[in-house]
Amino acid sequence: MSGKHWTKKEEAFLVENADKPTDWLSNELDKSDTSIRHKLSRLGLTQDTKWQLAEDDVVRQYYGKIAADQWSNLLPNRKYKAIKDRACRLGLTRKRKKWTSKELDLLKSNYATMSNSELLELLSDKTESEIRNKAVKLGLSKPDFSWSSEEDDFLRSSYTKESQEFIQAGLPNRTWNAIIGRAVTLKVGSRRSAGLIRKYTFDFNFFDEIDTEEKAYWLGFIYADGSVALNPHRLRISLVVEGKRHLEKFKDAIGYTGKVLGPYHVSSKNKGGKKTKYTLECCHTGFVEALMKHGVIPNKTFLVSFPDIPKELRRHFIRGLFDGDGSVSVGTTKYRHKVYKTPTFSICGAVPKFLEDVVDVIVEEANVSKNTVIDRSKEEYDRELKNSTASLFSYSGTPALRIRDWLYEDSSVSMDCKKEKFYSWDYSSKRPQDKEHQTQIIDTEMERRGWKRLSEYKGYYGDMTIQCDKGHVWTTLVQNFKNECGCPRCCDIASGERMTEMGKDNLTEIFANRGWELLSEYSGEGEIQIRCEHGEVFTMKRRSAVRPHAQCDCVRTNCLDYGKQKLLQFLEDKGWELASEYAGFFEYVTVRCEHGKEFQRLPGNMKANSKCDCQKLAGSGHKGVYKQANGRWSARVGRQSVGTYDTIEEAAAAREHYLKEVA
Repeated sequence: MSGKHWTKKEEAFLVENADKPTDWLSNELDKSDTSIRHKLSRLGLTQDTKWQLAEDDVVRQYYGKIAADQWSNLLPNRKYKAIKDRACRLGLTRKRKKWTSKELDLLKSNYATMSNSELLELLSDKTESEIRNKAVKLGLSKPDFSWSSEEDDFLRSSYTKESQEFIQAGLPNRTWNAIIGRAVTLKVGSRRSAGLIRKYTFDFNFFDEIDTEEKAYWLGFIYADGSVALNPHRLRISLVVEGKRHLEKFKDAIGYTGKVLGPYHVSSKNKGGKKTKYTLECCHTGFVEALMKHGVIPNKTFLVSFPDIPKELRRHFIRGLFDGDGSVSVGTTKYRHKVYKTPTFSICGAVPKFLEDVVDVIVEEANVSKNTVIDRSKEEYDRELKNSTASLFSYSGTPALRIRDWLYEDSSVSMDCKKEKFYSWDYSSKRPQDKEHQTQIIDTEMERRGWKRLSEYKGYYGDMTIQCDKGHVWTTLVQNFKNECGCPRCCDIASGERMTEMGKDNLTEIFANRGWELLSEYSGEGEIQIRCEHGEVFTMKRRSAVRPHAQCDCVRTNCLDYGKQKLLQFLEDKGWELASEYAGFFEYVTVRCEHGKEFQRLPGNMKANSKCDCQKLAGSGHKGVYKQANGRWSARVGRQSVGTYDTIEEAAAAREHYLKEVA
């Protein structure tokens, strides 16, 4: 109950019911009596606790005659303890009643486990002294409530780190007042100093994960203008320019219930006068540790590095960094004999490597060239004057406007004064005179080619929709158009025509080598009509006809005779003879070799380097037995390995045995 912050709704309820009893207010608001009395005092409200004559008459009439729970009906604004004290002051005595057996049983069974206040509620007709005296006479006593070493260790480890509910759950037999007293005795520290008893609250887990635009922006802003400290853990942000308004945005983002501090009038050496400063401080251990995890560490000036955040949130981080450590100023540029005002975008810092990482992100995402970071080392930093000797990088003119459009596109949080100044140039990332001039150049070139521009000119790197003189419509980059790129559809048609002509010439040459003749028109990938060397006419797809093994229908319909002729020609070249009928490419035939021995082979397996069985048996004298490189003998039946053996005889015997089993 303690440590809860008063809400505006609770304060309004308290003001409206200030005349009600404290215990009633305590039940309604879930606050302690002490908290309610202190709040009433701060609000300038007091409860009239003076006893009235009518109340004294009620006490004189009924004291000692009715039960304790009945007094709330007669005097609703008074506690029973206050009524007993008033009766004592009035000289009234309550007639003591004898202890009943039921009351004695209740006292014996609950004295060791209940507190004194609980016993008073249970035995409403008895006073605290009567209960205590009776317990002594009965030999009753409370248990030993001394603190154990385990309880002390738990209290030391959790008192300044965990919530009240967590601590009370770990010490169920201790009241909160007892826990506080023990913590003071053990000198474990203050819960208020640890940030657990708070006057102001906010979202302590805001920076645990950087997963939204708002979190990424404020992380970048804290990188620039924030600082953290330890003991206690504290974040402090101090601003001069647009200080209070911008800090109010951060306060709303984290739900901070406190106020922005200021204005403070401090001297300014750079401006030769005074400036007004506003400050926001947030104290919480977990909140600061989350910031430190993302790179916001104490004394971070020369230690910052680019944080590890999602790629899509990097521009929001840089926008926050720019609002803190960046600036936008007015410069001039000359274009076509005229002088124009242009913006200059810059960000400064003490760590060149960090600024180089920022530049790399801008180059990658904002479509600008890479600028050099002006590197000034840590030793050259003028701490006394704090002038502009920190490292920095800058962009001017069109690149600055591109960065502006990239930073603020679909953004919901930024520093208003810098955004307004940046957008005081009422044109986008291309100057109006540049856009008008380039549009004229493009239209002139379009007219020369007979083309038509269908969309607005959006810059050199923008898209543009074009219609050619043949009516084809496409979208391309302006830079591609200026590089003499033609209509892609027209180019495809011309390329197809060239490929068709080349394909026809190539096909005619292939057919001439085979003795074939092309009878139909060449149609790319379609079917064509051919006359073969035998005088027969047939059709075939073009991609099949150009293959080296393509055959006419004469050969394909008489493949058995053709295969036999090929086999006889092969055997004649080898000096072999066909000793059986030819039944097909994948059917075994009997062949007689030059040594006069016959063996069987598949026509499909016979090649120029094929050997007869006489030559195969020359190494071992046994068919299917081969000597390996390690000196052992391998037995095989076709592609199936039978095994490996030490001698030829074992290998031959194993092969014969295998053949018998298979048969």
